[in-house]
Amino acid sequence: MPVVISLSWKSYAEAKEFDFFLYKPENIAEPFYSTTVTKLKIGIPSLSARIKPGNSYYWIAAIKGEENEDRKVLNYVSKETYAAVLDNIKKQSAGFEAPAEEAYRIAFMLEDAHYLAEAHDYYTKAATLDSTNVLYRSTLMSFRKDYEIK
Repeated sequence: MPVVISLSWKSYAEAKEFDFFLYKPENIAEPFYSTTVTKLKIGIPSLSARIKPGNSYYWIAAIKGEENEDRKVLNYVSKETYAAVLDNIKKQSAGFEAPAEEAYRIAFMLEDAHYLAEAHDYYTKAATLDSTNVLYRSTLMSFRKDYEIK
């Protein structure tokens, strides 16, 4: 089953609905897309028809009817950019690595670079390749919990 990566946020109030706004960098005053959601996240696939690879966007989530000035950035990179990043990460091996170790290192570096869907794939690969490694399993479970991946 494919993993759906979401933009998520925290709310310290018991709110039931949230306004979500998406902005282009050239006009951060007026959102080009807005919607109301009932969870503390919105799936990237629901935005994919509105955004284009190679571009950056700003987004805000707020309790419905309230204002929030805390803009976040969404960078939508092209496949070529991701391939270059992954290639650079793979080249950073410190010598011999077992396949599970390599997958775990790549996952960690992808997560650090905010490539979350891809990091999840590599954490899963590491935990599968070495199912007896507690670190790989616990990291995968923590990653899923942190990013609300079922």
